[in-house]
Amino acid sequence: PAPAPVPPPSTASDPFAAFDGLSLTEATPSTAFAPEKLTTADFGGRWGPTKHEKRAEVSLTPTQTTPDAVAAGLSKVGAVLVEAIPATRELILAATHTPTSAICLWHVKLLATSAALVTVRSPNPEVARLALEASVGALSSAA
Repeated sequence: PAPAPVPPPSTASDPFAAFDGLSLTEATPSTAFAPEKLTTADFGGRWGPTKHEKRAEVSLTPTQTTPDAVAAGLSKVGAVLVEAIPATRELILAATHTPTSAICLWHVKLLATSAALVTVRSPNPEVARLALEASVGALSSAA
């Protein structure tokens, strides 16, 4: 059987519901990402032509400074590990932005300063921005 539909939030739980377009319960735009299984060669072929790039350095806790921990953190966003490169402390990951079907590519470099340099590319500049924000949030809250 199909799951029961979720009832709309009551105005009591959202004091701004009366203000059309200003509701706190609306996500703008969606950060829904689905894992995108790519080979390393596929990733490399898409990285160069994918021009919209966003980047941020994220401080990590000591337990997060491993490739496995970072991959686990980014899996909460929907990104799936393509390859971890232990020799250079880098990871590449991929996902698809569900609402727009835009591909999203991640390159993460673990730095000696207990931080990660997260670079996200997408053909859609808004998707790149959303993916980076979600990634920073996921890695920052994993502590």
